[in-house]
Amino acid sequence: MSWQIYLLINLGAGAVREFYYKKIADRVDPLVTNFYFSLFMGLMLLFAHFVKYGFWPEINFRFAATGLLFIIAFVSYLSAVKFSLTQSILFQSYSILVTIILTALFLGEGKYLDISKTIGQKAVGGGLLALVSIWFLLHPDKRREEKLEKKWFFYILMTILFFGIGAFLTLFFIQESNSLTVLTNQTLLMSPVLFLINILTRRKVILDSHLTKMILFATIAATIAVVFFYQALEYVPATNLLPLQQVSLVIITMFTGIIFFKEVRFFSGKRLLGMILGLMGILLLVTS
Repeated sequence: MSWQIYLLINLGAGAVREFYYKKIADRVDPLVTNFYFSLFMGLMLLFAHFVKYGFWPEINFRFAATGLLFIIAFVSYLSAVKFSLTQSILFQSYSILVTIILTALFLGEGKYLDISKTIGQKAVGGGLLALVSIWFLLHPDKRREEKLEKKWFFYILMTILFFGIGAFLTLFFIQESNSLTVLTNQTLLMSPVLFLINILTRRKVILDSHLTKMILFATIAATIAVVFFYQALEYVPATNLLPLQQVSLVIITMFTGIIFFKEVRFFSGKRLLGMILGLMGILLLVTS
């Protein structure tokens, strides 16, 4: 199977995943959703690892610990999606900026921050465009919506920060193992931690069958998207694959928000300008 087929499957599954994320975010507490999500995905990744390698993954607590970062990231992302899917899918992509900075600082990739080179100019330019676009999004035309945007900004900032750090550590650990082993360890730690948090905070963990099925469908789509993305990376460099994957998924999901969730209001006034600048910034970042 070619990498193009892997990418198409990744994008299709990613679009389905984001569709269900929005539906779930409006109905279920994000900590409860994250518990089911990590439980279902952990079991699926275990099965995928056994099918591919013929044995169960080894337990590695260093790999598993990075799952704690994704707990914060995913809970924050669902909270942001509840406000807007179209805005959130665009700006969660800026987590790549955090990954780029950490790669430059700790993996000897200083070229990403060297403004004398094209790659550094794109990375810095993408970051600056992000700041400008965020300013427009935080200052819409109506004061009541401005307050909501500030809540959204807090959630999306946490998403960007913790997804970015988590992605960097995941890529770092994949160098000494494989993607399925690292991902499985992450999700297997997330499940008991989230279960304990939900019990201690007295959240309703038992959901009705309809909501459970939605989370299961979202998890299946998310697992397929992750597995096929890393499969594609075995055939094509990340520098070639990531720009196409990121931008395509953002555009597809933004149309999903417009068509299925009537989020046309986010494409007007200052918000529209902010979204355009944000997309330009993402294009610079993923092509750097």
